[in-house]
Amino acid sequence: MKFALGVTAGGELVGVATVGRPIARHLDDGYTAEVTRTCTRGVRNANSMLYAAAWRTARSMGYQRLVTYTQHGESGASLRAAGYLPVADVPASPGWNRPSRPRTSTTAEQVTRTRWEIRSTRPHPSTPVGGRGTGAGRCGDGVESVSRPTPTSRRDGIAGSRDAYWRGPGVTLYQGDAREVLRDLPAGSMDCVVTSPPYWGLRDYRAARQYGIEPAVDGYVESLVRVFDEVARVLTSRGTVWVNLADTFGGSWGNYVAPGSTAATAVRRVRWRQGSHRPPQTRSRAKDLQGVPWRVAFALVEHGWYLREAIVWGKPNARPESVRDRLSQRYEMLFLLTRTVNHWWTPGDSHRERNGGSG
Repeated sequence: MKFALGVTAGGELVGVATVGRPIARHLDDGYTAEVTRTCTRGVRNANSMLYAAAWRTARSMGYQRLVTYTQHGESGASLRAAGYLPVADVPASPGWNRPSRPRTSTTAEQVTRTRWEIRSTRPHPSTPVGGRGTGAGRCGDGVESVSRPTPTSRRDGIAGSRDAYWRGPGVTLYQGDAREVLRDLPAGSMDCVVTSPPYWGLRDYRAARQYGIEPAVDGYVESLVRVFDEVARVLTSRGTVWVNLADTFGGSWGNYVAPGSTAATAVRRVRWRQGSHRPPQTRSRAKDLQGVPWRVAFALVEHGWYLREAIVWGKPNARPESVRDRLSQRYEMLFLLTRTVNHWWTPGDSHRERNGGSG
């Protein structure tokens, strides 16, 4: 999930919506988000307000398109009122049930749907979405939503000579190479950094000097070390850094498109805007887990960072994998890093969490 929002009437919550990555892989291009759920208590226009607020928020985060679906027989009146348009009919899915992997089919898989979308007329940036930016606002009679920050080209006095890409209440968004943006930030200006760099060897976003497509994992680790050298400079002495990373297997990735291939699957995948997968990594044995998160963590320790915590982010509802010789990868790593042993922390919060909230 990328974000969630709600609407209120008379001070009472009457509707919520969640927005995440598109379920359909061919729409998961880094510029598209999907309204995955909405729920209201029947208050008039609440659904329309949720869809409109979701689009404003998605645009403020840099997304260029927002999609969602209605089932056969639904009018889509709330979507039309919010500016969405029907763009495609999606036939009923036969479901995931297969003789080799029996599953219980759901009714949603057997229903014809219509895909709706709303787009930005502004050209998308050269790299997919990598930041967040939301602010609070109001929409209608006592119904709260999220409004998008106002675009700006003013100098904001924080990042030296760099222009802000977006500016909103309490939020300033910069677009550019992370290392170059960090160089423009003053030393000791950040108390906390939360980041999830592009994972190595999983996707090519077709952007110049992008991270994650280095020929070898060692080059990827070196690239991140250079970025975190700049993070160390802008971090305060008691600041903390939280890094989310996932792992990669060696060998050829299933969606790799060989240059010049005329196969039907290759032609179709070339048209996908989500980016093509990297060529096979000849230095890595096929099916060999690379241990990328821990390689990065240990390299940062060698460059003066303290590795204070390693947290396993379990994903009980992760996407299925078509593998039969290992378990599905249903976790990612989250590392807590600091530059000193006397970093900021609230022991009381940790104590309450570990004792079931008993205090």
